[in-house]
Amino acid sequence: GRMITSLEQGTLPDDPEMVRTTLIGSIPMGRYAVPADVANLVVFLASEESRFLNGGVYMVDGGMMA
Repeated sequence: GRMITSLEQGTLPDDPEMVRTTLIGSIPMGRYAVPADVANLVVFLASEESRFLNGGVYMVDGGMMA
């Protein structure tokens, strides 16, 4: 499922669909993250491919902070 359902319901409980549409509209990739999006970053960071990375902050936010 989506990772942000509780935010939708907590923001405007009477119309969570409107909140969902507004939030998705503000995400450059046009969708919410799913658990696999976060897991893919974790797998990469745990792999040998990331051996030269250190002290970074990695945003999994669909480009919102870009």
